[in-house]
Amino acid sequence: MEDLSPLWISIKTAGLATIFAFFLGITVAGWMFSYRGKGKGIIDSILTLPIVLPPTVVGFLLLLLL
Repeated sequence: MEDLSPLWISIKTAGLATIFAFFLGITVAGWMFSYRGKGKGIIDSILTLPIVLPPTVVGFLLLLLL
């Protein structure tokens, strides 16, 4: 039987990342829903960037901004 430990590590990592992203997303969505201050459009755009652009482009833009 082959060693399946890399597979289990990948499954555990993916599961934990999914759970973390889920709860972080719910928290940020609730905060953004109730937030009415200045800059809401900019914050919303920044949070939407990973959905619209490939990760390498987002990383490059963040490097340029820093």
